[in-house]
Amino acid sequence: MFLCEERSDEKKVVRCYTVVVYDRRFAPAILRSSSNLTSCRSSPLSSFFGTTITVRRADGALLTSTVPPYPAMLYEYVDAGRFKEAVRLCRFIKNKQLWATLAAMSISHQDLDSAEIALSATKEVDKLQYIKYIKGIESSEVRNAEMMLYKRCPEEAER
Repeated sequence: MFLCEERSDEKKVVRCYTVVVYDRRFAPAILRSSSNLTSCRSSPLSSFFGTTITVRRADGALLTSTVPPYPAMLYEYVDAGRFKEAVRLCRFIKNKQLWATLAAMSISHQDLDSAEIALSATKEVDKLQYIKYIKGIESSEVRNAEMMLYKRCPEEAER
């Protein structure tokens, strides 16, 4: 679900949606920095369970940090196909990273209505226009091919 990693500037970061880790369109917006672990540069990650990150410092002390529980709740809604509740959660929290996570999840699950709402909340106009273009296509085969191209799967789009 979450991915905790150390960047080249030695900050610990958490990615909420690992499916798009290498997709530059969404990865920067889904990044969360663990602020109280920045003093633990080059310290190994001891554990990451639920929403709690534990790092062992060089002197042996354990430091913990938490990530918000909202991405986990978003996962539950999306896995159950309850996109309306996921949108409602994002509207309540009003967090750009959470909206970007929902946009990426909606695109992965091809729920274009939720993707449109999430992209408009993140003010990603170019992505929003393309999703609207895809929604306007009447042929389901062409729509699916365009979605595969958007997901950077040209072989599947050609099929």
